[in-house]
Amino acid sequence: MKNFIFPLIFSCLLLSIPVLAQRHHQESVPLTNVNDVYAGYGVYSIYMFTQQNNTPMGELGYEKKSLVNSAGTFLAGYSRTFNRVLSFGFQASYMNVYWEGTGYSDNEATSKHNDAVLSGIVKLSFCYVNKPSFRMYSGFGIGISVINSTATLNGNSYYDRKLRPAGQLTLMGVRAGRKLGGFGEFGFGTNGIINAGMFYRFGD
Repeated sequence: MKNFIFPLIFSCLLLSIPVLAQRHHQESVPLTNVNDVYAGYGVYSIYMFTQQNNTPMGELGYEKKSLVNSAGTFLAGYSRTFNRVLSFGFQASYMNVYWEGTGYSDNEATSKHNDAVLSGIVKLSFCYVNKPSFRMYSGFGIGISVINSTATLNGNSYYDRKLRPAGQLTLMGVRAGRKLGGFGEFGFGTNGIINAGMFYRFGD
């Protein structure tokens, strides 16, 4: 049940933002040549399903591994809408994951792992509904992740830093609001299956 608390909170926030938006505002926000800055949160990153192959203790094998735990992905970004269809921008994110493993090469000692993942992604979005207060879009992004890994075993600490490709595919995204609003995205990749948050839009 805990895994659904954060998605539920952000879904409620997303649904409430259009009601709280400044509907009485008379100024019309243009549909092109506008800028968005945003911050949000993501859950179920693809990294949680693949990172156990990335350990700074390559010589240690495992008979058993615990489930991967994470507080989710915290992200912020900027995008610019050049016309009614195309938007381009960049996104930075941070995620921390941790797990445990029992090794068979050291008397079944338990090791603890902690990975801090910093990612930067360049994103391209294609909008198929573009209204002053509502947008629907899809897109993709590519970039790179810096993974700082720490592992402890029998009181000894091991450190490693790796570079890995990063990417995000947005199958469907929604933005609601004129200048201040909320967004929700469904897809998969480095930043999660579900992303949600708030944005602020301004023109040139």
